[in-house]
Amino acid sequence: MPTPRLNRYQLSKIDHEIDDLFDLLLTRLLGGSFTGKHLVIGYNREFTLPGLFERAVSDEGGRLNTELVDTLVSTASDYVNKYKNQAKAVTKRKIQALLGDVAEGRLAPENWATAVQGEMAELFGKVKNEIHTVVASETMHASTMGLKEAVDQVNENLGIEDPVVCWIHPLDQYTCQECYRLYYLSDRKTPRVWKESEVTSEYHKRGEDFPSWHLSHPHCRGALSTVLPGFGFSKDGRVAYIDSDHREWDYQRGFSKTPTPGVDARRDKLGKSEKPLGEPLEKAVKWPELAHELKRNGWTFARSGGKHEIWNNAGVPGVNLPIKHEHKSGEIPNFWVAKYAKDAGLRMSRDNTLSPDPKHGYSGHYRKMGMLPQAETGIKTWAPLGHEGLESVPIGNIIPTNQHDEWKTAAHVSMFNRNEGHKVPPITAVKEGDNWLVDSGHEQLEAAKRVGKTHVPIRAI
Repeated sequence: MPTPRLNRYQLSKIDHEIDDLFDLLLTRLLGGSFTGKHLVIGYNREFTLPGLFERAVSDEGGRLNTELVDTLVSTASDYVNKYKNQAKAVTKRKIQALLGDVAEGRLAPENWATAVQGEMAELFGKVKNEIHTVVASETMHASTMGLKEAVDQVNENLGIEDPVVCWIHPLDQYTCQECYRLYYLSDRKTPRVWKESEVTSEYHKRGEDFPSWHLSHPHCRGALSTVLPGFGFSKDGRVAYIDSDHREWDYQRGFSKTPTPGVDARRDKLGKSEKPLGEPLEKAVKWPELAHELKRNGWTFARSGGKHEIWNNAGVPGVNLPIKHEHKSGEIPNFWVAKYAKDAGLRMSRDNTLSPDPKHGYSGHYRKMGMLPQAETGIKTWAPLGHEGLESVPIGNIIPTNQHDEWKTAAHVSMFNRNEGHKVPPITAVKEGDNWLVDSGHEQLEAAKRVGKTHVPIRAI
């Protein structure tokens, strides 16, 4: 018996039922109205995303930015519509599968309705949970962006281009470790401050060392606030006036020392226990300094496009590193230097140098390039840039046919010691049995022996 197929009317009916369900949600979430449906939906604007945004702005005395409201509404609508389309596709697939079960005798016709109800209950239970997460996240995001709009306007009036912000979070048994880590110093009382340029617009991923405008997770209770020049925090974590020259962001990162005795005592205490998120640079750097460090780690200019200059690394395939054009003149803020380093799989030292991060996802590529040790496999070699598909041969199978030049060997040793093994060329050799006779590259071979390499890359001739 052939399996019956859902006809156009039935498919359209499924679409209409799911459209009605999601239109109800969108109206209550975003406000407005939907045409072409038979639903008449009521909603309370105060609890819609635009209403929450407007209230957050007005409560702080700010001016409403209608373009930002439209962006919030559009983004939330896109998320909900994505789940709507998924629900349509899954519903049709499940009902069609049940029709197949009836046709094949796996499901009795009299049990058809019960089976459909069960499948739909499970499906819409999952959809409900996913939508609930989106609504919770986007609702808090709208409120946070409303507060941000007011914070920006207050700081703009004071001539502050990069406002300092913090999140005030209820401290109780429901406060998660991630919120403590992001929003408070190690004393778990003093709010941790951030510059707006340090806050990302992407959803936060647990373990990341910077906050997000979307907060740390759905249902997060953090409330955005700003810390103006001259203000800091008292011993119990409350906002307090410190001194006209006090800058809390500089103070928390140890870049300045306020002469107020009480504040000095608090910072000295924190200095013994506070572990900073990442290692902030001692100062902002200029583009030539950052470019030098990137080149030293194998990154080169690829192309220019839009507002960015694109860099890539032949040893880290498929990865582009966008550098803002505006950062090529003047000093680059500390946060951006740290972000560029992280995006390139590098870690930053206090002396402004960059080196491969063994814990980053790109570490495997850097190991192949000889910039990180190969302790995991016991093989220690390197991957010269611009030379793909080379065979890695044990040093014991390489037979030199000439003497090496000491100055060239010393130069290669220096490169290996500076984690710049990717700049050392491969050895060119001729295979003879199980061994290889060196044609050129005696200096590379000798340098590899001196630094403890076990294998060398061979270019066969």
